[in-house]
Amino acid sequence: MIDITEFKETYPAVKLNAFSEEEIIKYKDKVPDEIIELWQQEGHSSYADGFLTVVLPDDYFDVFKEWGVEDECFVFMRTAFGSLIYSVGEEIFKLDPHLGELSDSSSASSYFDFMLPYVITQDGGAWIDAYQAYKGKLPALKDNEMLALVPTIEDGGSPETSVLEIVDLSEHHCVLAGQYENYLMENDEQDGEGDMDPDDFNFNDLKMKLAIMGSLDDIGPYEEEAKKVLNSARYTRAYRRAHFGSIVPSVLKYYTNVELKQEHLDQIVNFAPAVYHSCYGYIIYDWGGEEDYFNITKNLKGIEMLRNMEVFDGSEILQESPNISALLDCPSLKKVILGDIELSSTAEKVVEKLRKKGVEVED
Repeated sequence: MIDITEFKETYPAVKLNAFSEEEIIKYKDKVPDEIIELWQQEGHSSYADGFLTVVLPDDYFDVFKEWGVEDECFVFMRTAFGSLIYSVGEEIFKLDPHLGELSDSSSASSYFDFMLPYVITQDGGAWIDAYQAYKGKLPALKDNEMLALVPTIEDGGSPETSVLEIVDLSEHHCVLAGQYENYLMENDEQDGEGDMDPDDFNFNDLKMKLAIMGSLDDIGPYEEEAKKVLNSARYTRAYRRAHFGSIVPSVLKYYTNVELKQEHLDQIVNFAPAVYHSCYGYIIYDWGGEEDYFNITKNLKGIEMLRNMEVFDGSEILQESPNISALLDCPSLKKVILGDIELSSTAEKVVEKLRKKGVEVED
């Protein structure tokens, strides 16, 4: 049985009307049981002030033809911006007409357990923020209507900057499908327009700064601004048509140019950078951390700015034999963990000096 109680506590439901058993039963054995249960339990309901609505598939079959989708698709939810959540066999997908994007598949159970909130909070909340700004200015949407962005994303618009208009859903899907030439970008199979190869980019001068900023994510002074830059980049053609694992230029520029405040650096006491910090995933689109683009191989220049750092743990991010002499200039340092790296003769001398200063070194 599906349980979306927690979801409804966050996004209260408004029940518009019930679906009859006759309306529901004709989809038995055509959609997953969880969707049948949703229609029976929730009926025609909306959430988040009408942003997300439970619907029946009847009015949406022809929409998929505009996108060149040949599967038999059964829509069971839709957003105010015309995104369609639907099943094909036992798999669940979401079609976002503004981005011309088709989500990866998920099972019905995982969709209701984990993915449902992300329909509302997607892209850092840009869509729901735009909807909140819209509410009260235009009439409530009918089932066959959606909000259009003017200009469209393909013409340079975004949820934050475009004017919103109410349009016929089927007609506007046709317009947007035409802009994308009926091509749906799948999350795991993008076409590479605007692609950049990280192997051709030298991060050496930025690695220490990023390691420090990653450690500051927990404190939060720079992450919110980086998110804003990333959300703006999401709607550029180069970003949306790039292969996974390519650089987002505007985010890289932000991290390169931002000035770190000493008051924030002074909050770092235990310094243990790791590649899972969000700044790395912001710079390289959907980077999983497998490659060693950001591992520190040259030197630790910049670490001396961490005046209150007592523990330096480089076991996750140091590679090869970097110059570690900058650790000698850290006034509060008490312990150093170097991890599994081979030390050069110069680094061995630095370790000796650290130990003479009373610093515990694990190598």
